[in-house]
Amino acid sequence: IEISCSNVPALPGKTCVIYDRSGSMRGQPTKIGGLFAAVLAKSNNADVIVFGDTANYVNFNLKDSIFTISEKFNGIDLGGTKCSKFFELMDKEKNKYDRLIILSDGEAWGQMNSSQYCFNDYKKKTGANPFLYNFDLAGNPTIQFVGNKVIFLVGFSEKIFDLMKLAEQDINILTNTIKNSVEL
Repeated sequence: IEISCSNVPALPGKTCVIYDRSGSMRGQPTKIGGLFAAVLAKSNNADVIVFGDTANYVNFNLKDSIFTISEKFNGIDLGGTKCSKFFELMDKEKNKYDRLIILSDGEAWGQMNSSQYCFNDYKKKTGANPFLYNFDLAGNPTIQFVGNKVIFLVGFSEKIFDLMKLAEQDINILTNTIKNSVEL
């Protein structure tokens, strides 16, 4: 895993990995999410926020192994799922990111405001216009965010990292690739 991390593209600018550590994140979503969060955090020197009923930045050592970092993230249990909490934390810290990578099972509830409202408010308050990668770790058909720089992804392979890099160059890369292959 450590050697393969060198193949993960470094994304330019400032990245925040936002990892759902609510009670519904059990089993396979936790295994995938923790590992994926650690790989992205380490390869991009990203900030990491874990969220549930609350949200917290998590410090980690870049020299630690992927598995050690993943275990640190997975050792946190934060109850419910309130997307508003990580936006409130980013607002409070005045952190302006180029991309947000949300790893969740998509089960959000108990919010005064919708996730989309909180995302729009974050952009307004910070002046940021980040790409938002919304990874569905459990195959739930819920979509919390929409927008011209929002990319909803389900499934995992090593190609996902290349896709993220390409999407920032051409947000319609998948649609265009499919259209071009059909025309051939």
